[in-house]
Amino acid sequence: MSDYYTIFTNIGVAKMANALALGQSVVLTQFAVGDGGIDGDYNPTAAQTSLKNETYRAAVNAISVDPNNPSWLVVEAVIPANQGGWYVREAGLFDQDGDMIAIIRYPETFKPVLESGVGKDLYLRVILEHSNTELVELKIDPAIVLATRQFVGDSIDSHNADATAHGDLMAAHNGDGNAHPDFLRYNLTRTVAAGFWTTPVAATVDDGDVTLPVARGNRFTLTATDALTILAPDPIPAGGSARLELTIGSEDPLEISFGAGFKVNHGKINSDPNAVNLIHMEFNGTLIDVHITQRAEA
Repeated sequence: MSDYYTIFTNIGVAKMANALALGQSVVLTQFAVGDGGIDGDYNPTAAQTSLKNETYRAAVNAISVDPNNPSWLVVEAVIPANQGGWYVREAGLFDQDGDMIAIIRYPETFKPVLESGVGKDLYLRVILEHSNTELVELKIDPAIVLATRQFVGDSIDSHNADATAHGDLMAAHNGDGNAHPDFLRYNLTRTVAAGFWTTPVAATVDDGDVTLPVARGNRFTLTATDALTILAPDPIPAGGSARLELTIGSEDPLEISFGAGFKVNHGKINSDPNAVNLIHMEFNGTLIDVHITQRAEA
């Protein structure tokens, strides 16, 4: 036998046999450590029902089957930095009934406490060897366990490898056009201010007045079938640019004019039937500089 080892107690052996016969499982919940009492480092026996001098008891963090040996159960726990001031020489695994299922001869390790001037989390990891590893179960209370870095890393790897980890959540999210409304509004405002073109949206016409919904973008379309007046956004954006693609959808020339706030610096609107006008606008908070170009018939 090696210097340090884990053995099932008599109670543990009986409970494992009973679980196998009844098709049940043994639920491990706690991992206790001790300093061995007056005996210090000693050889534990299967007849023990408790440690000789328990100093701390922690919740079991994880139980897993060793990837290289299917008959090994790896049991993990953590003693936090604020616990200590004693040696660890013995350890025990307890089930949900409070019975000690296994006992461990642990290599002598001093667990300092923060008040001593140095502190450390002590990561405990022991191996149980059993031909029926599926008999052992772990129930975790997430409010009290401490996750190790390896445990978190393994959990993330397992999650990432699971193609169904989120079920239909991603599909539902990706199909939701309003999944990130605040994000879209935030970036749309800055896209317009930076002068980048957004997806074209229709300008609004109400009783002959044309308004440009700058909160929705900076590229607008409009087909005119009656006389119209293009109004400045209220308020006028402090910066950025916009463009209105104005198509004359009438068989006769139309009167198209600008309201207050516009300054036409170049070109003029072609109001002939089927004419396409590209009205470029630059905002500065109080004035809109306008440049107009035309395309051939639509």
